[in-house]
Amino acid sequence: MAKASCLVAVMKKLTIITLLLVVFSYKLAAEQAQDFAEFVRNVKKKITIERSYKIETEEELVLAPGQAARLNFMNNPAGVAEIIFFYDNETVHFIFGYTYDTEKKYDGTELNSERKKSFRGISASRAAPPLWIFYGFEPKDDKASVNFRATESFSEKDQEQIKEIEEMRERRNAAKLRAISELEWDYEEKIKPLKIIMDDANDPNMIRLRKKYDVEGLVSKAADDYEKLRLITRWAQKQWKHSGDNKPSRSDPLTILKEASEGKRFRCVEYAKVVAGCARSLGMPSRTLGLKRLDVETAESGAGHVVAEVWLDQFNKWVFVDGQYGAIAEVNGDPLNAVEFQEAIAHENPGLRMRFATKGDEKSYLVWVAPYLYYFDFNLDQRFYKAETEEERLSGSKGKIMLVPKGAKKPKVFQRKLPIENCTYISNPKAFYPQMNR
Repeated sequence: MAKASCLVAVMKKLTIITLLLVVFSYKLAAEQAQDFAEFVRNVKKKITIERSYKIETEEELVLAPGQAARLNFMNNPAGVAEIIFFYDNETVHFIFGYTYDTEKKYDGTELNSERKKSFRGISASRAAPPLWIFYGFEPKDDKASVNFRATESFSEKDQEQIKEIEEMRERRNAAKLRAISELEWDYEEKIKPLKIIMDDANDPNMIRLRKKYDVEGLVSKAADDYEKLRLITRWAQKQWKHSGDNKPSRSDPLTILKEASEGKRFRCVEYAKVVAGCARSLGMPSRTLGLKRLDVETAESGAGHVVAEVWLDQFNKWVFVDGQYGAIAEVNGDPLNAVEFQEAIAHENPGLRMRFATKGDEKSYLVWVAPYLYYFDFNLDQRFYKAETEEERLSGSKGKIMLVPKGAKKPKVFQRKLPIENCTYISNPKAFYPQMNR
């Protein structure tokens, strides 16, 4: 008995240490993301070398400690506007700025003595082939010599290097997925049945949505509701190019689609609302679902993602749909809800596959989306077009429901600044996924 008690105590300590390490790693990642924008601003102030750069020509830069250089690019399909190199005595920081329309964003990586040769591929948003940037770093005395070349076509040597680096990326992505932990839930928790309020399919605005965009014609050849959902997702994904900053004047499917037709671009939120709205117009219960990372309170940005979940009678369940990526998760051909999706990743289920509406990179998507599958929430009032009635106000039927892993912290703020209000926290997935049989 004494040995058993000792073993239990040791296991508890290891569990606590593991949880602390996970929390610390998420906090560190959030702080690094926050610091990067400020780092770019400071580096741009140090720029002392500027020159234009043509694709397919070799280039060498020699930088003194604390010196930065900017290279302006000619037209290229990836929309790369500039590359910045900054040498801080030990490391060369490689920062590229790319622009689509009026947006300008930055990304970066580092070159040090352990990583002298590598490459960066920047995919084109509207054209092919993509732009690939090969680069290497060699310290010389107290200066840094950086050699690099940008290309749209590959030599035999380039192909070999790409293969080598892609294999390295595969191993790194696999390691990231293995690090995703199984979440613990409280299936015995007693929760009053949730009542989700939705627009009726015969609501005038739902009828208008269905008629104006010929949703019935879009799915007319579908064999079942699941195929209808996939066709809706494919169509919705093509209506605009993603933008993480823009919002519509009103947050309903008709307004979103109208403004998208005028050239506006929107966030993941709007993809989710269009998918949910079109499905609902055909009589399929639907909701928009917020996904949040463990560091939702401390991260300055990028701590959340929004998808749709649609109830399908043929599977008797809610189905996860990522409208932005046109992605639905399946195990052995059966679609999953968001919690099942997280479990499939954590358990490394061999039957897990992503069904993309258009072309998609399954492994990259799984690595990207997995951290967002920690907290899950939705608003009880899912209507797009009707305000709260007096009866609903008095009964308190509106509000947010958040599914929180057993024992996890209950977030009170989103990305440091936005309070999470009128939220009920639960830990029972059975209650979070109410039956919606039509």
